[in-house]
Amino acid sequence: MNCFAILAQVDQAQMDALKRLRPEHYRYLQAHQGQIKFGGPTRTPATGIPEVMIIIFMATDQSSAEAFIQSEPYNRNGCFKHVDVRAWSQVLPEVAPGALAQTITDLNRQ
Repeated sequence: MNCFAILAQVDQAQMDALKRLRPEHYRYLQAHQGQIKFGGPTRTPATGIPEVMIIIFMATDQSSAEAFIQSEPYNRNGCFKHVDVRAWSQVLPEVAPGALAQTITDLNRQ
């Protein structure tokens, strides 16, 4: 499995739709929680409303991660201005004890 960062910029004009779709959105996330390492929205400093939804998603390839977000209820209903799916590498928390120290050692040898 590979990790992908999904960054979805919320369309602030779609706040009513976001509220209406929230139960469906959460059910969708629940159905895929085995593939989601973590997720949630950033919030605007002034109002605290959702700004960018961030999901770290496990998938076999990029097209599978893209298919996940294409079927996501907020995305299907036009609540995002922009969606970006990128390969992601986990550094912290460490995937295994000592992994970060080993990476530093390896880099020092180069």
